[in-house]
Amino acid sequence: MAAMTTLRRVLTQSKPEIPCNVRVSSNTSSNEWPDIKPNTITRWNDFNLETLNQSYGHILDLEFPAEQLAAPHAEHNFQGMNIKRPDDVLQLIGWNDRMLRSTVQCAKQHLDLHLGVHLKHHALTPGKKSLVRIGDGQRPVRIDHFVALDDSTLSNLVMGLSRPSHSFQGRSLVNFPTAVTQEGLWPMRQLGNLCHMAQTRYGYIMTDKDLAVCRFYYPEGGMNRADELKVEVMAVPWTVHGEAQLTTDLALWWLCMLALSPTQHCALVTEDDMVGIDEWEVRYLNDEHGWVRRHQYSNVEQPVDPPPHLASQTPSLGNQAAFGINPNNNLPFPPHYNFYFNFNLGNNQAPVQGGEFNNDLGPWDASPAPADGEGSNN
Repeated sequence: MAAMTTLRRVLTQSKPEIPCNVRVSSNTSSNEWPDIKPNTITRWNDFNLETLNQSYGHILDLEFPAEQLAAPHAEHNFQGMNIKRPDDVLQLIGWNDRMLRSTVQCAKQHLDLHLGVHLKHHALTPGKKSLVRIGDGQRPVRIDHFVALDDSTLSNLVMGLSRPSHSFQGRSLVNFPTAVTQEGLWPMRQLGNLCHMAQTRYGYIMTDKDLAVCRFYYPEGGMNRADELKVEVMAVPWTVHGEAQLTTDLALWWLCMLALSPTQHCALVTEDDMVGIDEWEVRYLNDEHGWVRRHQYSNVEQPVDPPPHLASQTPSLGNQAAFGINPNNNLPFPPHYNFYFNFNLGNNQAPVQGGEFNNDLGPWDASPAPADGEGSNN
């Protein structure tokens, strides 16, 4: 019988501490890169294990034949590793690349994401000076790691850079962003420039101490401008391991899955145009399955009680229109609403808007329906 394993088990291996002897290393800089002000760097609070488990736990804990994953093993990769020069951190980029090639492909195939389109990977190796073209392809740039879809537009998913911990400290940036020096901000500005060129909001910076996962966005009114970006960051320590932890490998896998979402694109947009990674849409499916909440990125569905004001008025398939449900796709309309419902209860009431639904399946915070005569049906 073939040995079985799970994506979570593979992505939470114990990795040893990597000694770093780099003490002096200046960061690459360019005034052409987008400006990122320290007071616009915020902690990416939603990027945590609870959010991941609720949205992608169903695939992480599914068993696969171990040979199908063919993932690298930590004990075979880091023996005697020592960061003596800045480019030696690229060895960790190589680990990331090998880990993602098998695990992201496995999840992509199982979830039927982007059928018929291959994933394209690029990882720089120590001692190799290589420039690649991304985005519009007008100018080749150095990028240590990227994952893309090999489609007609070469859709870029995740961009990655590496730095020795002496040059960039992810945890310090997350915890004390306004205390970071201009020298310490250059790697983030460089990554922001790459994400702008690639038109993806997702990127990361790898050091020998931690991983900084990033979600960039444009300031309001600054769409497609290259002069300024804002960023949300979460730092994950390199040595954290075990199935009850968010590890660097698990975090990078999650970043790729968010970028591969079949319903939410990964383009670089303004903050108002981004959908939170912990957002769910509550909907009525049918008489058999009733009410569910559907995650906005993974599309996983979980049963949920109906909003209190509709608990005794469950819509039937033959009368979905009376509840504001499009019978062609069972979506509450308008389709871009998150946590909101537009129900016509047949008594000239205005649309009822429900409050945000808690991730722990907690109570529905619904505002009361307007009294008769208030509002109108549109």
